[in-house]
Amino acid sequence: MQRACPIAEITIMASNLQVLLLWISLFRKCRKGGEEVASIFVTPEVSAKEDAINGKISRLQGKLFGIPMIKFSVASMKKVLVPYRCFVFDFKLSGRNAKWLRLNKKGCVGIIFDLNEVHSFEYDYADMGDLALEKIETSENDIHMIKPHCSEEEAKEFAILYVQNRILKRIYRSTGELVPVKDVHFYRPAWQLEIRYKGKQITNMRYAYLDAYGIENEHILGLKVRLDESL
Repeated sequence: MQRACPIAEITIMASNLQVLLLWISLFRKCRKGGEEVASIFVTPEVSAKEDAINGKISRLQGKLFGIPMIKFSVASMKKVLVPYRCFVFDFKLSGRNAKWLRLNKKGCVGIIFDLNEVHSFEYDYADMGDLALEKIETSENDIHMIKPHCSEEEAKEFAILYVQNRILKRIYRSTGELVPVKDVHFYRPAWQLEIRYKGKQITNMRYAYLDAYGIENEHILGLKVRLDESL
């Protein structure tokens, strides 16, 4: 019996694989009414809608002797997924800093970057480790995913500048050398509140997060922050 040509067998296998991938793509679209399904990472929801919204409103109002200091109304609300990135960098400090002190330090530092409001803040990676994330499949038919307001490269550049100028330079008077270790895209589930302030014609969007970070500590959009000088 004559053996088939190996090149022909590879061609047939590649063709079959392409057909299989096409069917998988069509199946994913059909499951969501024809809309493309995205696999994304999200922080788990642990808070009820009412608890998250009431807590956020209370913080926005501020109180003096139990009396709200800021008056506003909620014009609208909808459930959204807010885009974030988590960066982890290894850093190395050597030579002398601006105060002529000799440096010889190594470590790692985590940064959470808010792609919606475009700013960074420190994430205590050494203490908390990797974020607790779940992988889900979703689409715009399920929930509105807010679009990032900066590019991937801009977000990384902002994060690097934050580490160098707001953390390392602040503590050690030196920007040091950074090596990227991790870069994770994820979303935080939240209720988007359209806040309309009394006597003003402007509105602001605020977010009542449904994950554990929003409940434990609302400081800087709810994620735990610790500036550890020992790093």
